[in-house]
Amino acid sequence: MNQNLIEILRKERLILENDLKSDSKLTVYVGIYNGVKFLDGIQSFLNTSTLRDFKLVIVDNSSTDGSWGVLMNWVDTFGVPTRVVRNPINLGGSGGFGLNKDLLQTEWVTAIHQDDRYETNHLETLYTAALRSSSEVLAVSTEMGSMREDGSTILAIARPIWLADSTSKANFFLANLRTHLVPWGSTIFKTREFLSIELPWHSTAFPDTELLLRLCAKGKFINLPVQTMSYRENLVSESHGLSGDEKDLAIVAALSRVFASPEFIDIARTVDAEKRPDFYQAVKLGIALRLKRAELRSVAELIAEESLLIAWNYTNPELVGEVSSRYSEMGSNRVSELLDSILAHVGEFETGRKKLIAQAQPKESGDLLIPERRALNSVLKVFPYSQRRKFLKALLWLKVRTKKNHPNDFRW
Repeated sequence: MNQNLIEILRKERLILENDLKSDSKLTVYVGIYNGVKFLDGIQSFLNTSTLRDFKLVIVDNSSTDGSWGVLMNWVDTFGVPTRVVRNPINLGGSGGFGLNKDLLQTEWVTAIHQDDRYETNHLETLYTAALRSSSEVLAVSTEMGSMREDGSTILAIARPIWLADSTSKANFFLANLRTHLVPWGSTIFKTREFLSIELPWHSTAFPDTELLLRLCAKGKFINLPVQTMSYRENLVSESHGLSGDEKDLAIVAALSRVFASPEFIDIARTVDAEKRPDFYQAVKLGIALRLKRAELRSVAELIAEESLLIAWNYTNPELVGEVSSRYSEMGSNRVSELLDSILAHVGEFETGRKKLIAQAQPKESGDLLIPERRALNSVLKVFPYSQRRKFLKALLWLKVRTKKNHPNDFRW
């Protein structure tokens, strides 16, 4: 959104606040829109929370059901530094949060959803774990239960996040590409990283997952095996009112932004070379699970493939060939010819690498030992001169060494 418009809307919002001060590193954000029937539950939770040291920001998204009349009396209710804000217009959930992110100035932030149910230890459990976590952790979540619209409990089932590999950024990205794992409503985030990613405000189809996929590059996620809240299956919420076509369009747009982002390229660069073909196929599988329409799937796949070409410097033959075929099918001979030329050099690279491995002798700890230095020289002859430096780098990556341990003593 145009920054000038943001500045205008921020000047037009109404902010009520108390004079209390706190050094807490946590801000609790509560977004409200026509939620008057849920306000008693939110007030009860905030009054009985076992954590009593946090900053509170409550935002009314220009409700029309009388919610503001209740919220404006909450400024001095909870005994913590509190700001109660009324937006000049309804901006949707994402827009209401985005407009007021200038008020989130602590190290950590978490959101309370108006129609969900929270246990009294919810904030304390999240905040305590966040403070104890290492510097590379950017999010901590607890278990999230489910309940029907009438508040009755839905039996909890096993959750995929219990088995997800959160130690690897690439694996965690792939797992969340297939299905959203992190329980958004029961998660605390590092504010700086969370706010560093800009998303469109207007669609509710995929914003949580889009943000999560890009955050995978910025740090680690921790899930605590304790349930502290329950998500309400609200059939009139923003996301439930979307048509199938609108969801598909929003998802392909969101995935396109994800795959074109520097975060995706950073994640791809963490993948070891021998695992890159598997990563590429796993990305395609994740896209297929998200998008059933072939024409939309092809768009997301092409953007992902081109970003992988950037991340991996065009060294994956299957990937180069796939992108070349896509352009060729569209009649773009120039692009396909250029990619085919690159593919030919990549093929020579792979041939030379395989010859080298075939001639090498295994050594303890998995290293490769070249019996004769002249064997390496003979392999290098299959490469054009311009490609030999790249091949040498590949040798270092493969941890190839001569008998005398002189990896730089290679004759051209």
